[in-house]
Amino acid sequence: MQILHIDTERTWRGGENQLRLLLEGLTSTDVECHLATPPDSIAATRLSRVAQILTLPMQGGFNPRAALTLSRYCRTRRIDLIDAHTSNAHSLGLMVKALMPGLRLVVHRRVDFPPSPSWISRRKYLSAKVDRYVAISQAIGDILVAHGVPSARVSIVKSAIKSAGYDDGARPAARAALAAAHRIDPSIVFIGNASALTAQKGYETLLDAAALLQQRGVPFHLFIAGDGALRQVLHERCNALGLSAKTTFLGFIDDVPGFLAGLDILAVPSNFEGLGTILLDGLAAGLAVAATRVGGIPEVIIDGETGLLSPVADAVGHAANLQRLIEQPQLRQQLNAAGRRRIAAEFSLAAMIGGNLDVYRELIGPRSAGRHRSR
Repeated sequence: MQILHIDTERTWRGGENQLRLLLEGLTSTDVECHLATPPDSIAATRLSRVAQILTLPMQGGFNPRAALTLSRYCRTRRIDLIDAHTSNAHSLGLMVKALMPGLRLVVHRRVDFPPSPSWISRRKYLSAKVDRYVAISQAIGDILVAHGVPSARVSIVKSAIKSAGYDDGARPAARAALAAAHRIDPSIVFIGNASALTAQKGYETLLDAAALLQQRGVPFHLFIAGDGALRQVLHERCNALGLSAKTTFLGFIDDVPGFLAGLDILAVPSNFEGLGTILLDGLAAGLAVAATRVGGIPEVIIDGETGLLSPVADAVGHAANLQRLIEQPQLRQQLNAAGRRRIAAEFSLAAMIGGNLDVYRELIGPRSAGRHRSR
């Protein structure tokens, strides 16, 4: 099978990491992967060892020039199926399929908000040219069906992580290194998150919750790893709340597993979230999780069983859950143990790779002689 993946992002976030895991897993199958991505994207470099790379400018989704280039590539390389991993890739995929109707088109959907109700968006999402949507959580699948996508064209294939990258034995050293690097008392509880500093991630709720903890005299230190459009805004909010001594902004970090290994609690107060693979990483790293009840998060974090949940934008509720975890180390251990069992049962790497491969095989089926012809 010849699969062309399209990813239009220039940065590296959760979706790109999931694409990496998928491409790596497919190297041991009968699938040959190709990746179309912007020439200045991080993926163009990082994924060159697991896919044949086609770089081309992708300004917006409905880009006739890019679509023509992609259709020529598909015809030359005898591509069987396009897998679109972003909204703009979805648009490009539709244009390529209009030129080559024999191609199969899969669209990965990773966000938990409904598509726009505008007529152009409805034409895009309800187009019969999309052979299958792959939703990374049941919540996203339900949103697509509610929008009008036939349920038969929606497959649920949940995101996954490489749990093997985490070692409990490394946690004491990671914690000591984090404390020493920032001159922080290692005896207090470390709370943190590693996500882009965007409106999606709800960092304003986390800072407000941290301020409440500080007012109550609860000992903690907060680490925020990541960069993004809200960096300056969040720094200013932190200062205004008097949290400077209690909060460390680390900026973008390469070693997320090493960072998580030094924490006690993962705080994920997202305003919306398709699934949130940082939750999986946090549990695999040995952390207790306090998160919001939104999108696909409750599919990972079952309140009171694998973590603690609060409503979106509820700083008081989030602070209460954080305080409970800070003051009850045994509860942290119990929630983490149950969370790890849930990862193994529901979010394994093998299941994610196998689920996508099943979709590809079902759609491609026997090769047809006319598949690669244009209209």
